[in-house]
Amino acid sequence: KNARELIVREYEDTEAVRLPDERYQIRLKYFDFEQLVKERNAYDKQMEAFKNEIFHLRDVVEAIYQGRKSMFKVTDFEDLARKVSGRIRKVKKDTDPLYEEIEQVWNKITSIKAEMTELEKLNQTYLYEKTLYKKLLANLRSKIQRVYGHQNPGPRVILDGQLDFLYAEFDSFEYLINPYHILPGLLLDVDITSIKRKRYTLATMGNVLNEFLSGVSRGFQDAAFAAFKHRRALREERPPVREPVFPVESAAPSVQAEANAREDELKVKANVTPSPQRRRQGPSGNFAEL
Repeated sequence: KNARELIVREYEDTEAVRLPDERYQIRLKYFDFEQLVKERNAYDKQMEAFKNEIFHLRDVVEAIYQGRKSMFKVTDFEDLARKVSGRIRKVKKDTDPLYEEIEQVWNKITSIKAEMTELEKLNQTYLYEKTLYKKLLANLRSKIQRVYGHQNPGPRVILDGQLDFLYAEFDSFEYLINPYHILPGLLLDVDITSIKRKRYTLATMGNVLNEFLSGVSRGFQDAAFAAFKHRRALREERPPVREPVFPVESAAPSVQAEANAREDELKVKANVTPSPQRRRQGPSGNFAEL
């Protein structure tokens, strides 16, 4: 109850290798804003840990690859470029910078990542990093194959084991819901494993979940509506704010005198009623102006 998390599993065991092919798991959890901040920090640290482990494996594989290459044999493009570097230097003759002197900003695996904006930093997707790490792991497997071929000595078994471990752990991590894409509230995570009748199973489960979420959300809707009515009642009970009235007497004397003269002038111009001496009674009995 205090953890605000509910997990319903068909089987007690959680290891996938020991479970049957037909299984399901439902996880329901409530997140507030503070919990989401903690989850996002842990997500960032886990991504950084994967980066360190994958690059460490790359350094080990690269050291073994360079150590097993023959000094008298061209194995890859780097060996060929190193072999003809002297002739390239003579041809350029200090007119153009050499390739070794140019800053290398491309990792030759994925395209260069654009600098993130402040809004993107608050909504991390890590799509670039996930694509980079997957391609890097694939390149490491290919390089291990080039080094050992069809042989399976002890070092290769160790490298393959570490590579398979990182593959499995990174796939499980990528399957998790990114906490940067979650808002405070209820989170329902459904994990269904099936080898037959997948469409029927997913459609039925979707209908059940739709009905379940509709029933659960009513309590939250009622609470939100009650809070809204309470805030509206407080606004109605609050006395209206009256605007301050500035008296005319507070103005300067000259301004006040000018305003009074202007008002008298308007009154004179507005008085269009004729005086009694300038009126006479007409034939019809009406008064007309002389």
